[in-house]
Amino acid sequence: MSNKLKKPKKTIDLSKMSRTELEHGYMELYTRCAIAEAKADRFLEEYRLSQERRFGKSSEKGIARQMTIAEYMKGEMEPSEDSTGAVEEESKADDEAEIKELVEKATGTDKKDKKNHGPIAKKNLDDLEVEIVEFKLSEEEQVCPKCGGPLKSIGTTVRKELEIAPPKVYVKEYITTNYVCRNCEANGEGPNAFFKKDGAPKPVFYNSPVAPSTVADGIYKKYALSLPFDRLAKDYKRQGIPITKDNLCKWSMMAAERFFAPIVEHLHEILMGEAAIHCDETYTQVIENNKKSYVWVMTTAEYQKAHPIMLYNYRNGRSDADARAVLAGYHGYVMCDGYGCYTSVLKENKKTHAPAMDIKPVACMVHVKREFVDALKSVPKDKWGQTGAYLAVAKLEKIFHIDNEIEFSTYEERKEKRMGDLYHAMKDFFDYIRAEQWESLSSTKYGKAITYALNQEEKAMRLFEDGRLELDNNMAERTVKPYVINRKNSLFNFTEKGAEASCILFSIVETAKQNGLDVRKYLEWVMDNCRGIREGEKIPTEKIEKLLPWSKEIPDEIKAPSNC
Repeated sequence: MSNKLKKPKKTIDLSKMSRTELEHGYMELYTRCAIAEAKADRFLEEYRLSQERRFGKSSEKGIARQMTIAEYMKGEMEPSEDSTGAVEEESKADDEAEIKELVEKATGTDKKDKKNHGPIAKKNLDDLEVEIVEFKLSEEEQVCPKCGGPLKSIGTTVRKELEIAPPKVYVKEYITTNYVCRNCEANGEGPNAFFKKDGAPKPVFYNSPVAPSTVADGIYKKYALSLPFDRLAKDYKRQGIPITKDNLCKWSMMAAERFFAPIVEHLHEILMGEAAIHCDETYTQVIENNKKSYVWVMTTAEYQKAHPIMLYNYRNGRSDADARAVLAGYHGYVMCDGYGCYTSVLKENKKTHAPAMDIKPVACMVHVKREFVDALKSVPKDKWGQTGAYLAVAKLEKIFHIDNEIEFSTYEERKEKRMGDLYHAMKDFFDYIRAEQWESLSSTKYGKAITYALNQEEKAMRLFEDGRLELDNNMAERTVKPYVINRKNSLFNFTEKGAEASCILFSIVETAKQNGLDVRKYLEWVMDNCRGIREGEKIPTEKIEKLLPWSKEIPDEIKAPSNC
């Protein structure tokens, strides 16, 4: 192709055009140029943002700290007019020192405390089993090679090494002695003679040699360590353990259905009675459906320290109907992102005639900040100070800073304190972006961020109704992360039944983690207490309550160390 500009097919004689025609033509050309320039700016924003996402830091902490600097630069800490020149200079020096400290933290050039970043601290080894290997010269060797005099001990040198032994794999045989009453046989009762076995434990699965520890090991490595069953089966094979991928899949699905599903159902009932919950969703792939499905996550709020709950729910989609199914039976606050289904359920569904749900969505301000951070990253860094997004993120950072200062207050105190500085900061932020909306293009990243934030304003202001609510949806997002990591390793589920079993096991594993339990030991303990339960057989409610992750029946050795 030639790079030469082609001449227009038709030439226009401007001298023959009237003033009105010239003005009209100028305005049309000006409009086209403005539209083209706006499109070019938008494409440039997308390019810069894609480059930042690809090569830049994924964390927003550095941005947040730089936004705090913006507040200093905007003059929020300027001295009063009646201050003397000396005071002004001193204040300026203090501000510069503080700004320097913030810049160092933002850029990672500050001197960090490296006490716990080096080799394993000796204090972390004190609780482990110790095997002592002592080296001492024999009496014959305790002679000086120079003069032949006797050697005298002047103390010892101790060096510690952390050893890890491979797992012990063995077969446990239960030899049961059977008894029969010969007198009954002699009296002609035959098959009805008294018969008795001694008390050997029932199998986990009938007609299967697997033990609770074996099933627990597979589930733990798959759902807590994100190791795919295929990789795990190969590792077992290298160790000489005859366990296949099919064995692991079958055992985990059977354990999920018989032992853990009743516990998860009970946890769901408890969660539905909470005053506030967190929700999020992520995609998953099921080969049987040949389409993208979704896993919905529901968790207790941060205030619930006594018994945190993390539940995963498999659904075919993330529509209004799916949201209604997941939240069915709940009446309270739902911390969520800006996805539309959390709002649509507040109205009657005209297609299915499903009634409006009695929930109160609460907006996540981290999602709001993320939109403005993306808008900022789409602009060259040397021009950040000239953008409205710069000050918007500074105002958002101020909101989080104020709320963090009252983090450890009681819920009643937290609600009361929030009505002060935090309420004014929130109002100031939304008033600011409302004014900015008229000066920004809706097609730009900044314009989209403003639109998103204003759509969340009503839900965001619900924060002041209850002290148990949070500014962010981090609880749910942290719970989604283990599933996402596992999805990257395992890629997909073959069947819907497998996807549902995975959600049950994820629920048990993550809830056990949050309750401070050793996951592998807890899984083994639950299955050991449920031996002999057949398919379709129900576990009594009283027994389920004793198996919950915060039950007092759980042995102390299952509780993980506090530093885990």
